[in-house]
Amino acid sequence: FANRILSYGSELDCDHPGFRDVLYRKRRKEFADIANQYRHGQPIPYVTYSEQEISTWGTVFNELTKLYSTNACKEFNNIF
Repeated sequence: FANRILSYGSELDCDHPGFRDVLYRKRRKEFADIANQYRHGQPIPYVTYSEQEISTWGTVFNELTKLYSTNACKEFNNIF
């Protein structure tokens, strides 16, 4: 079951923004391979992120946290 979930979307639709991006597709495959090889009880695999990935996810985090006070429930906001 989990393998079917992981493989869903492994082939990108032609209208996906990353469809023609060879580096994006390669990186996406690397993550899928790590997930497919992982077995319960093994140490969590360590992933090294590029500077661009760190910057991108930093931006996502910063922009999302600005929305918490107006869009997240009070229970979430109490613990964040």
